[in-house]
Amino acid sequence: MSLSQAMLAVAEVAGRLAYTSEAVGVLKVKLEQTTPINSLREDFLRASLAIDSLDEPQVISTLVSLFDRVASLSTNDERALRQLHAQLLQPATDAGHYRSTGMGVYRQNRLVHMTAPANQISKMLRQRLHANSDVRHHPLLNAANTLFDLEFIQPFARANGVIARLWIKAILHQWHPFLLEIPFEQCVKNNQAQYYECLKQAIADNDNSRFIDFVLQLIGQAVEQLTEQLPNKEQGVSSEKNRSNTSELEGFIGSEKISTREKLLHLLEQQPDWSAARAAEVLGISSRAVEKHLSRLKRDGLLERQGSARSGRWIVTRPTSRQLSLPEY
Repeated sequence: MSLSQAMLAVAEVAGRLAYTSEAVGVLKVKLEQTTPINSLREDFLRASLAIDSLDEPQVISTLVSLFDRVASLSTNDERALRQLHAQLLQPATDAGHYRSTGMGVYRQNRLVHMTAPANQISKMLRQRLHANSDVRHHPLLNAANTLFDLEFIQPFARANGVIARLWIKAILHQWHPFLLEIPFEQCVKNNQAQYYECLKQAIADNDNSRFIDFVLQLIGQAVEQLTEQLPNKEQGVSSEKNRSNTSELEGFIGSEKISTREKLLHLLEQQPDWSAARAAEVLGISSRAVEKHLSRLKRDGLLERQGSARSGRWIVTRPTSRQLSLPEY
């Protein structure tokens, strides 16, 4: 990788880190204004098991009970990792034991990557887990890097993904306890193809920046999904008006004669509190694409951000009715 490519990769990860941190901040503020979260733990834990093709009733029951202990995990302790695996798969003979042979990771009968050598597992894990205790590293980066290393090392013969996702939930919980409840596992399950493609490419290139960026994006999506489940403090619009607006919006978004840029401006004019991820979901494009549009719209003076990053709102500087035939970027 050239120096310019490396700098670009770092810049992209830094941008994603800032964006995801902002989403966490929005969730934190909203939680302070509303009732406690209705936990959907069993749903996202089942999603985690489904990714690893573990559907035994006993394992499902055990994972749900184990999740209550995630908050107390020591995320830099190798022994705790093995104990977690042992508790999940007991009484299986391989529970809590590292694999003793090489192994390939396959998805849909296609090789994603070969794992780290079996005789290097313990050493590599200690190095990774020790890094989690370095307070200079942002918790989001610690979580994403830990997930990458556990996916590459694959310390156990099975259930590696489930354990890895539990481990990063523990890291996120140490930063903000409410992050234990985000449906990150479901976001991974819904984006498996891209997830494993990023992992495969990162290992092949010996550069995990693309994978880290994608994991941060998934964490951001999970945070925003949980945020949107919480009731709004201000609800002054009637349900009848909401239905009318929704119908009108669907027709606007579905039009092939209107550019993506115009659609985004119209959305933010109608929904100034929306996040980039929410707009991306409605428009059917990636969050990255929406962020690029937002940046250029602000640059061109068509859009402003008012207030703080956490609780601000979008301001369309000229009504969208006066912005006809805007060029695509």
